[in-house]
Amino acid sequence: MAVINTNVAAQISANALAKNDRAMTVSMQRLATGTRINSASDDAAGLAVASKLTSQVRGLSQAVRNGNDAIAVLQTVDGAATEVSNMLQRMRELTVQGGTGTLSSTDLVALNTEFVALQTEIDRIATNTQWNGEALLDGTAGDFGNLTFQVGYEANQTITVNIGDWNLAAFTTAAAWITTSAANDVYGASIVGLTMTTAALSNTALAAIDVAIAGVDSQRSIVGSSINTLEFAVDSLSNAKQNAQAARSRIADTDYAAETTELARTQIIAQAATAMLSQANQQALSVMALLK
Repeated sequence: MAVINTNVAAQISANALAKNDRAMTVSMQRLATGTRINSASDDAAGLAVASKLTSQVRGLSQAVRNGNDAIAVLQTVDGAATEVSNMLQRMRELTVQGGTGTLSSTDLVALNTEFVALQTEIDRIATNTQWNGEALLDGTAGDFGNLTFQVGYEANQTITVNIGDWNLAAFTTAAAWITTSAANDVYGASIVGLTMTTAALSNTALAAIDVAIAGVDSQRSIVGSSINTLEFAVDSLSNAKQNAQAARSRIADTDYAAETTELARTQIIAQAATAMLSQANQQALSVMALLK
Protein backbone atom coordinates (compact mmCIF):
# COMPACT_ATOMS: atom_id res chain seq x y z
CA MET A 1 0.00 0.00 0.00
CA ALA A 2 1.46 3.31 -1.07
CA VAL A 3 1.05 5.93 1.71
CA ILE A 4 2.82 9.14 2.76
CA ASN A 5 1.79 9.94 6.39
CA THR A 6 2.94 6.62 7.85
CA ASN A 7 6.22 5.09 6.74
CA VAL A 8 6.41 1.80 8.61
CA ALA A 9 9.60 0.70 6.95
CA ALA A 10 11.34 3.93 7.97
CA GLN A 11 10.13 3.56 11.56
CA ILE A 12 11.38 0.00 11.75
CA SER A 13 14.78 1.05 10.40
CA ALA A 14 14.93 4.03 12.79
CA ASN A 15 14.07 1.86 15.81
CA ALA A 16 16.63 -0.74 14.79
CA LEU A 17 19.22 2.01 14.34
CA ALA A 18 18.51 3.45 17.81
CA LYS A 19 18.69 0.03 19.47
CA ASN A 20 21.93 -0.79 17.67
CA ASP A 21 23.37 2.61 18.64
CA ARG A 22 22.81 1.82 22.33
CA ALA A 23 24.59 -1.51 21.94
CA MET A 24 27.45 0.19 20.11
CA THR A 25 27.76 2.82 22.85
CA VAL A 26 27.97 0.11 25.51
CA SER A 27 30.71 -1.70 23.59
CA MET A 28 32.67 1.51 23.09
CA GLN A 29 32.34 2.36 26.79
CA ARG A 30 33.54 -1.08 27.85
CA LEU A 31 36.49 -0.91 25.49
CA ALA A 32 37.35 2.62 26.61
CA THR A 33 37.16 1.90 30.36
CA GLY A 34 38.30 -1.70 30.43
CA THR A 35 35.33 -2.45 32.68
CA ARG A 36 32.38 -4.59 31.68
CA ILE A 37 30.09 -3.12 34.35
CA ASN A 38 30.04 0.67 34.12
CA SER A 39 26.58 1.17 35.58
CA ALA A 40 24.07 -0.89 37.51
CA SER A 41 22.03 -1.37 34.34
CA ASP A 42 24.89 -3.29 32.73
CA ASP A 43 24.67 -6.11 35.32
CA ALA A 44 22.94 -5.35 38.61
CA ALA A 45 23.81 -8.67 40.28
CA GLY A 46 27.35 -8.61 38.92
CA LEU A 47 27.84 -5.07 40.24
CA ALA A 48 26.91 -6.17 43.77
CA VAL A 49 29.30 -9.11 43.68
CA ALA A 50 32.10 -7.04 42.16
CA SER A 51 31.63 -4.36 44.81
CA LYS A 52 32.01 -6.94 47.58
CA LEU A 53 35.10 -8.34 45.93
CA THR A 54 36.53 -4.84 45.61
CA SER A 55 36.07 -4.36 49.36
CA GLN A 56 37.79 -7.68 49.93
CA VAL A 57 40.71 -6.89 47.60
CA ARG A 58 41.32 -3.44 49.09
CA GLY A 59 40.95 -4.78 52.63
CA LEU A 60 43.40 -7.60 51.91
CA SER A 61 45.87 -5.13 50.37
CA GLN A 62 45.81 -3.03 53.53
CA ALA A 63 46.02 -6.13 55.72
CA VAL A 64 49.20 -7.15 53.86
CA ARG A 65 50.67 -3.71 54.57
CA ASN A 66 49.59 -4.00 58.21
CA GLY A 67 51.25 -7.40 58.47
CA ASN A 68 54.51 -6.14 57.02
CA ASP A 69 54.46 -3.18 59.40
CA ALA A 70 53.84 -5.56 62.30
CA ILE A 71 56.82 -7.66 61.23
CA ALA A 72 58.98 -4.54 61.15
CA VAL A 73 57.82 -3.59 64.66
CA LEU A 74 58.64 -7.02 66.06
CA GLN A 75 61.99 -7.07 64.28
CA THR A 76 62.76 -3.78 66.00
CA VAL A 77 61.86 -5.38 69.32
CA ASP A 78 63.99 -8.43 68.60
CA GLY A 79 66.93 -6.26 67.57
CA ALA A 80 66.82 -4.43 70.88
CA ALA A 81 66.29 -7.71 72.74
CA THR A 82 69.42 -9.12 71.11
CA GLU A 83 71.50 -6.34 72.59
CA VAL A 84 69.86 -6.73 76.00
CA SER A 85 70.63 -10.45 75.89
CA ASN A 86 74.25 -9.74 74.97
CA MET A 87 74.61 -7.31 77.87
CA LEU A 88 73.07 -9.76 80.32
CA GLN A 89 75.52 -12.40 79.16
CA ARG A 90 78.38 -9.96 79.79
CA MET A 91 76.98 -9.12 83.22
CA ARG A 92 76.82 -12.82 83.99
CA GLU A 93 80.41 -13.21 82.91
CA LEU A 94 81.40 -10.38 85.25
CA THR A 95 79.58 -11.95 88.23
CA VAL A 96 81.29 -15.27 87.62
CA GLN A 97 84.60 -13.46 87.52
CA GLY A 98 83.75 -11.55 90.70
CA GLY A 99 82.72 -14.66 92.59
CA THR A 100 86.25 -15.92 93.01
CA GLY A 101 88.33 -15.13 96.07
CA THR A 102 91.42 -14.23 94.09
CA LEU A 103 90.25 -10.67 93.35
CA SER A 104 90.93 -7.71 95.54
CA SER A 105 88.29 -5.20 96.57
CA THR A 106 89.76 -2.81 94.02
CA ASP A 107 89.29 -5.41 91.30
CA LEU A 108 85.68 -5.94 92.34
CA VAL A 109 84.99 -2.21 92.26
CA ALA A 110 86.36 -2.06 88.71
CA LEU A 111 84.18 -4.98 87.66
CA ASN A 112 81.17 -3.42 89.38
CA THR A 113 81.66 -0.20 87.43
CA GLU A 114 81.12 -2.04 84.13
CA PHE A 115 78.32 -4.11 85.67
CA VAL A 116 76.36 -1.01 86.70
CA ALA A 117 77.02 0.67 83.35
CA LEU A 118 75.49 -2.32 81.59
CA GLN A 119 72.45 -2.10 83.87
CA THR A 120 72.05 1.54 82.91
CA GLU A 121 72.33 0.77 79.21
CA ILE A 122 69.68 -1.97 79.41
CA ASP A 123 67.30 0.51 81.02
CA ARG A 124 68.15 3.09 78.37
CA ILE A 125 67.32 0.65 75.57
CA ALA A 126 64.06 -0.28 77.29
CA THR A 127 63.09 3.38 77.54
CA ASN A 128 64.25 4.64 74.15
CA THR A 129 63.44 1.87 71.68
CA GLN A 130 60.59 3.25 69.56
CA TRP A 131 58.53 2.62 66.44
CA ASN A 132 56.75 5.51 64.74
CA GLY A 133 57.35 7.67 67.79
CA GLU A 134 55.86 5.16 70.24
CA ALA A 135 57.89 3.38 72.92
CA LEU A 136 57.99 -0.39 72.49
CA LEU A 137 59.80 -1.87 75.48
CA ASP A 138 58.77 0.19 78.49
CA GLY A 139 55.51 -1.66 79.12
CA THR A 140 53.30 1.07 77.66
CA ALA A 141 53.08 -0.25 74.09
CA GLY A 142 49.53 -1.02 73.00
CA ASP A 143 47.48 -2.41 75.89
CA PHE A 144 49.99 -2.66 78.76
CA GLY A 145 52.64 -4.21 76.53
CA ASN A 146 50.24 -6.14 74.30
CA LEU A 147 50.25 -5.05 70.65
CA THR A 148 47.28 -6.03 68.48
CA PHE A 149 47.73 -6.12 64.71
CA GLN A 150 44.87 -6.11 62.19
CA VAL A 151 45.83 -8.78 59.65
CA GLY A 152 42.52 -9.44 57.92
CA TYR A 153 39.99 -7.56 55.82
CA GLU A 154 37.16 -8.04 58.32
CA ALA A 155 36.65 -6.99 61.94
CA ASN A 156 38.49 -8.87 64.69
CA GLN A 157 40.90 -10.62 62.32
CA THR A 158 43.84 -9.75 64.53
CA ILE A 159 47.04 -11.12 66.04
CA THR A 160 48.05 -9.99 69.54
CA VAL A 161 51.67 -10.15 70.68
CA ASN A 162 52.86 -9.57 74.24
CA ILE A 163 55.91 -7.31 74.03
CA GLY A 164 56.34 -7.03 77.78
CA ASP A 165 58.11 -4.53 80.00
CA TRP A 166 61.90 -4.52 79.59
CA ASN A 167 62.67 -1.93 82.28
CA LEU A 168 64.87 -3.32 85.02
CA ALA A 169 62.41 -2.05 87.63
CA ALA A 170 59.49 -3.88 86.01
CA PHE A 171 59.70 -6.79 88.44
CA THR A 172 59.20 -4.54 91.46
CA THR A 173 55.96 -3.19 90.01
CA ALA A 174 54.82 -6.31 88.20
CA ALA A 175 51.57 -6.48 90.13
CA ALA A 176 50.46 -3.29 88.38
CA TRP A 177 51.03 -4.87 84.95
CA ILE A 178 49.10 -8.11 85.30
CA THR A 179 47.46 -9.21 81.96
CA THR A 180 45.18 -12.20 81.24
CA SER A 181 47.94 -14.53 82.07
CA ALA A 182 51.14 -13.31 83.75
CA ALA A 183 53.21 -10.31 84.73
CA ASN A 184 54.62 -8.18 81.91
CA ASP A 185 58.11 -8.22 83.41
CA VAL A 186 60.31 -10.13 80.98
CA TYR A 187 63.15 -10.80 83.41
CA GLY A 188 61.30 -12.72 86.11
CA ALA A 189 63.64 -11.37 88.77
CA SER A 190 64.59 -8.00 90.17
CA ILE A 191 67.99 -6.95 88.88
CA VAL A 192 67.66 -3.33 89.95
CA GLY A 193 70.34 -2.28 92.41
CA LEU A 194 72.41 -5.43 91.98
CA THR A 195 76.08 -4.92 92.73
CA MET A 196 79.11 -7.16 92.81
CA THR A 197 81.49 -5.36 95.14
CA THR A 198 81.98 -8.58 97.10
CA ALA A 199 82.16 -12.25 96.13
CA ALA A 200 78.88 -12.91 97.97
CA LEU A 201 77.10 -10.11 96.14
CA SER A 202 78.50 -11.40 92.87
CA ASN A 203 76.94 -14.80 93.50
CA THR A 204 73.62 -13.20 94.42
CA ALA A 205 73.71 -11.18 91.21
CA LEU A 206 74.65 -14.27 89.21
CA ALA A 207 71.53 -16.12 90.38
CA ALA A 208 69.27 -13.19 89.49
CA ILE A 209 70.89 -12.71 86.09
CA ASP A 210 70.43 -16.40 85.24
CA VAL A 211 66.70 -15.95 85.82
CA ALA A 212 66.73 -12.76 83.76
CA ILE A 213 68.52 -14.42 80.84
CA ALA A 214 65.97 -17.23 80.82
CA GLY A 215 63.16 -14.68 80.90
CA VAL A 216 64.62 -12.72 78.00
CA ASP A 217 65.09 -15.91 75.99
CA SER A 218 61.47 -16.86 76.64
CA GLN A 219 60.23 -13.41 75.60
CA ARG A 220 62.36 -13.46 72.46
CA SER A 221 60.86 -16.82 71.51
CA ILE A 222 57.40 -15.23 71.73
CA VAL A 223 58.49 -12.37 69.50
CA GLY A 224 60.28 -14.67 67.06
CA SER A 225 57.36 -17.06 66.72
CA SER A 226 55.05 -14.09 66.21
CA ILE A 227 57.27 -12.83 63.38
CA ASN A 228 57.01 -16.25 61.73
CA THR A 229 53.25 -16.30 62.22
CA LEU A 230 52.91 -12.85 60.67
CA GLU A 231 55.05 -13.84 57.69
CA PHE A 232 52.80 -16.82 57.03
CA ALA A 233 49.76 -14.58 57.50
CA VAL A 234 51.08 -12.07 54.96
CA ASP A 235 51.72 -14.86 52.45
CA SER A 236 48.20 -16.18 52.97
CA LEU A 237 46.71 -12.70 52.61
CA SER A 238 48.64 -12.15 49.39
CA ASN A 239 47.28 -15.40 47.95
CA ALA A 240 43.75 -14.53 49.02
CA LYS A 241 44.10 -11.10 47.43
CA GLN A 242 45.29 -12.64 44.17
CA ASN A 243 42.33 -15.03 44.09
CA ALA A 244 39.85 -12.25 44.89
CA GLN A 245 41.31 -10.08 42.12
CA ALA A 246 40.96 -12.94 39.65
CA ALA A 247 37.34 -13.50 40.68
CA ARG A 248 36.55 -9.78 40.36
CA SER A 249 38.24 -9.66 36.97
CA ARG A 250 36.08 -12.46 35.62
CA ILE A 251 32.98 -10.54 36.66
CA ALA A 252 33.84 -6.90 36.05
CA ASP A 253 36.64 -6.63 33.50
CA THR A 254 36.08 -6.22 29.76
CA ASP A 255 36.64 -9.22 27.50
CA TYR A 256 38.34 -7.35 24.67
CA ALA A 257 38.04 -10.20 22.18
CA ALA A 258 34.29 -10.39 22.69
CA GLU A 259 33.74 -6.62 22.81
CA THR A 260 35.76 -5.83 19.69
CA THR A 261 33.69 -8.45 17.88
CA GLU A 262 30.50 -6.88 19.23
CA LEU A 263 31.65 -3.40 18.20
CA ALA A 264 32.38 -4.57 14.64
CA ARG A 265 28.93 -6.19 14.50
CA THR A 266 27.11 -3.08 15.68
CA GLN A 267 29.09 -0.85 13.30
CA ILE A 268 28.11 -3.01 10.33
CA ILE A 269 24.47 -3.05 11.45
CA ALA A 270 24.56 0.73 11.91
CA GLN A 271 25.71 1.19 8.32
CA ALA A 272 23.10 -1.26 7.05
CA ALA A 273 20.29 0.28 9.11
CA THR A 274 21.22 3.77 7.93
CA ALA A 275 21.11 2.56 4.32
CA MET A 276 17.73 0.90 4.86
CA LEU A 277 16.36 4.06 6.50
CA SER A 278 17.45 6.01 3.46
CA GLN A 279 15.76 3.48 1.19
CA ALA A 280 12.55 3.55 3.25
CA ASN A 281 12.43 7.34 3.05
CA GLN A 282 12.80 7.11 -0.72
CA GLN A 283 9.68 4.92 -0.98
CA ALA A 284 7.40 7.90 -0.44
CA LEU A 285 8.70 9.43 -3.64
CA SER A 286 7.03 6.62 -5.60
CA VAL A 287 3.66 8.20 -4.70
CA MET A 288 4.62 11.19 -6.83
CA ALA A 289 4.52 8.96 -9.91
CA LEU A 290 0.85 8.31 -9.31
CA LEU A 291 0.15 12.04 -9.20
CA LYS A 292 1.68 12.79 -12.58
